[in-house]
This record gives sequence, structure tokens and C-alpha cells, in this order.
Amino acid sequence: AMVGLAPRHSSAQAPAALDGPAALRLAREKRDELVTLLSQLIAVSSPLGESAEPAQRAVAAYLDARGYTSDLVTDDPTAYTSH
Repeated sequence: AMVGLAPRHSSAQAPAALDGPAALRLAREKRDELVTLLSQLIAVSSPLGESAEPAQRAVAAYLDARGYTSDLVTDDPTAYTSH
């Protein structure tokens, strides 16, 4: 399952790429909210990938609150088990 992303406003530009030190600094600044998001994702039981919707919704809510819109996509991971 995937979440499609787009800036909420068409005039919004994608954020610039971050170098290693800038990315680390940003991660440190956002640590609490990232720990909260990751805790929500870890709490989603999905041993076969079939219950990705709760994880998608958690990520979508996080991103929507930060100015992105997201499209939830349904996938059937068991369709690929023979590959």
C-alpha cells in the first residue's frame, strides 16, 4: 500500500534537499513528533501487509496536518507471494 503526496497548494514548491548535517538537525528538532508518528506505525499489526490502511491513515494525518494532501491506495500484497 502506498500514500501519494502532493502539496496542498499548487503554488507550493517542494522543499529543498537537505545535506546530512541539515537533515540530522531537522530530525533532532522534530524528534518528539517523529517518535509519536513512529510509535503509531509500530503499533499497527500487519504481519502480511494486509492491514496497511491504519498505517496509511496515520501517515496521511501527519502529512495533512503539515500542508500535504494524500491519496490512500489499496494494494493486495498476497497477490505477490509467488514472486
